Amino acid sequence: KFSQVASAQNESAVTIQASTPFDGYAKDGTWIPVRVIVENTGPDVEASIQVSYKSSGSTSSVYSADVSLPTTSRKELFIYVYFPQGGVSNLSVQVMENKKSIAKTSVRLSHLTNDSLLVGLMTDSPSAYNAIADIQLKNGFTRLAQLQPADMPEQPQGWESLDVIVVSGVDTG
Repeated sequence: KFSQVASAQNESAVTIQASTPFDGYAKDGTWIPVRVIVENTGPDVEASIQVSYKSSGSTSSVYSADVSLPTTSRKELFIYVYFPQGGVSNLSVQVMENKKSIAKTSVRLSHLTNDSLLVGLMTDSPSAYNAIADIQLKNGFTRLAQLQPADMPEQPQGWESLDVIVVSGVDTG
């Protein structure tokens, strides 16, 4: 289950879905894994997937990965985005071909300060762990995020926002 999912399609026959694990929570000064699924039902496409945002100073930041999309193809990948101090609330995700956007979507983020505790639950019964959300912190909040094995970032920087992970009753193989 995607905690934050958005999808889009246009006449180019390329579709895109994007999500952020950890129920969309992100902490200041950490890397955010953005899971992207892109499909092509039309002719071959050589493209770039771009994830971008505008920070409070109106500065744009863009992170990208090149992708080959042959006819009738589907690809999944993570793009890692640095979450700035003070955060942002939305990420724009686009498939660019020859400097033209052929598919786009956006992903919403929830900002957490570094004083907050983010607990990931990869379990077959997440409600059994609801009491963890009652942990009182001096200056922050405790938030629970439901996780699926497919949401797990491939690179270590993608885990930076997560403070604790609880794994119970789920095959992690």
